[in-house]
Amino acid sequence: METLPGTTLRFLLLKEGYEQPFPCGGEGICGKCRVLFSQNPPSPSLYDKRMLSEEEISRGVRLACKSVIEGDCSVVLPSLNTGISLVSPGDILLPLEELVEAPSYCEKPYCVGIDLGTTTLFVSLVDLSRSTRLEWRKVPNPQAAWGNDLVSRIKAASDPQTALQMRRLTLEAIEGVAGGLLSSTGISSEQAAYALAGNTPMEELFFSNTLEPLGRHPFRGRLSEPQVVEGPFGQPMDLLPVAGGMIGGDALSLLEVARIKGFSVPMLGMDLGTNAEIFVVSEQGIFATSAPAGPAFEGMGMRHGIGWRQGAVSLVEKENGSLKVETVGDAPAEGFCGSGILSFLSLLVMDWVVGRDGRIRDPARLSSLWSDAVSEEDGQRLVYLPGTTLSVSQQEIRQVQMATAAVSSAIKVLLNLSGCALSDIATVAVSGGFGSSLKPRWLKALGIPLPPFAQVVFLGNTALCGAELWNANAFTQER
Repeated sequence: METLPGTTLRFLLLKEGYEQPFPCGGEGICGKCRVLFSQNPPSPSLYDKRMLSEEEISRGVRLACKSVIEGDCSVVLPSLNTGISLVSPGDILLPLEELVEAPSYCEKPYCVGIDLGTTTLFVSLVDLSRSTRLEWRKVPNPQAAWGNDLVSRIKAASDPQTALQMRRLTLEAIEGVAGGLLSSTGISSEQAAYALAGNTPMEELFFSNTLEPLGRHPFRGRLSEPQVVEGPFGQPMDLLPVAGGMIGGDALSLLEVARIKGFSVPMLGMDLGTNAEIFVVSEQGIFATSAPAGPAFEGMGMRHGIGWRQGAVSLVEKENGSLKVETVGDAPAEGFCGSGILSFLSLLVMDWVVGRDGRIRDPARLSSLWSDAVSEEDGQRLVYLPGTTLSVSQQEIRQVQMATAAVSSAIKVLLNLSGCALSDIATVAVSGGFGSSLKPRWLKALGIPLPPFAQVVFLGNTALCGAELWNANAFTQER
């Protein structure tokens, strides 16, 4: 590749189409875009000195987002697996046949449901004649190259050329997964209808040439009703309606599934993820808002956060006085996913390793189980998961605190608007792939208010169900 001196490596990689991850959007605060300059490394930046060890810097390791190309050089990129399809466990998707209320009106015999999440892309194939989900898969959202959080994505996609590149990569990812599902069943792309559910920025990206309106007051996009756009394989694709603001088609899917299930009201609905969408449904109406939880709930944006993949710590609990640690695929622990982070931190709170103010306590005041797990590095305390080299820092605990505080504030505001008290709530419906792995006691320990006597229901990925129901004729037919 050729470029002019003064160009950052991040800009060059994105321009040339390399899928190097930049979880923090190029801010230099996550340390996960490390590359190796095998020849002529640039001078280390302040961010390199903060995030990398002296040994790494001497070997030529740098952060790609802050590396300024000063002359001819050679760079070794880490091996990436972003194109590998992952078959997800089926227990986080409700059976479709239990949700369909009427025969399909769709002229096509099949439909492809698409849930475009900030972190993950889910795609399913449905036989409409039997209202049956044949198969589904997920892959990482390739937009992660522009940051793990929505603010970074919106900032990047305010430039029309970047927005076009993001849309192209996303469509290629959808075609890759959908093509695999269709070919494995011998179904042609013309035999399927396509529908996509996502939060507001994810849907707006397919409808508009820029996300710039979402990045400034009054933070309104242009997608106010269902739209049909060009989708996979050049076929028409429905975008589910956006209620307004950051309440997108994924959130409306949660409401639709809750309606079909007939949950008792008042109901508190939560779609927990990078963009948390919160509802209170009462006799007075539906009250909704969104909360900027950020990537902490997904286990991303942290030094040892790796998302849901092989070797991710998914559960940390205390059992008979000792720790019980579970990992994805029972593989050796390599990092934390969202449920692993929250279960670990809730245990630290319940064991008084972390105080209610979020501070890691003095190791001299802790039990023998935890006293050796607390250390201090670079002026801040960390807590290691015993038996591993994985840790959470004081700064990362603050990230989770901000995420839970955003959700808690949203719940309290909606309760005030609806005239409901927390004790009035009869049902708590939690959706999202992340939400399906949570336990109520973790949320309570971390300060998210839950009603004391309500039925708590974990619905799994309702966004994908909503995209499927759109063509299966079960979604409310106000189009």
